[in-house]
Amino acid sequence: MNNKITIEKKTLILRSEVAEIRADIKNTRSNEASLDFSSVEFINASFADELLNMVSSLSGEGITVKLLNLQGSVRKMISAIKKRKLNLERQLPAKEVD
Repeated sequence: MNNKITIEKKTLILRSEVAEIRADIKNTRSNEASLDFSSVEFINASFADELLNMVSSLSGEGITVKLLNLQGSVRKMISAIKKRKLNLERQLPAKEVD
């Protein structure tokens, strides 16, 4: 069952706001959630980074999160942070196996 959560704020800049979204997702008790960002006009890099961390973390718990209706600047920020994360991962040495 997919649960749609509408993000009401126009500006999201705090990592703690991601914690609130995470709690909303967990409260649905579903393995799928869609976050509707149609009202959001701006996010900063800290929020985007924490949002992507949350999506990854929830994926590890078996919960799929979809980001819907991303406005231009919001989409660009998320894309930029995704790209930065991928570049950092490529620069890290491979994990050693014991």
